Amino acid sequence: MTVVHLCCCGCGNKVVTPLSPTDWSLTFDGASISLSPSIGNWSYPCRSHYWIRGDTAQWAERWTSRQIEAARTRTGQCGQRQPEPRRRSLAARFRQRVRQWLRQ
Repeated sequence: MTVVHLCCCGCGNKVVTPLSPTDWSLTFDGASISLSPSIGNWSYPCRSHYWIRGDTAQWAERWTSRQIEAARTRTGQCGQRQPEPRRRSLAARFRQRVRQWLRQ
């Protein structure tokens, strides 16, 4: 699943954030949305960096090119997409969710 929003700096670029345990997580508290961790738009000219917390952009410090490259190296995003992990079938995911629900 992914979330798409317009860059909070106002440049008009669409920002795509993949939701997964290793990427971003979305929280909806019934009234507002938060995304975690921060969003760094390093590939856009604006190079904006912010969190979305409670439907509000909270700005982070600007990162240098060196900081961006270090973060990309750490997370395996060195200009090449990592291969997508093989996804389980819809039926397998459904069975897992039913088992989790029954354990509650």
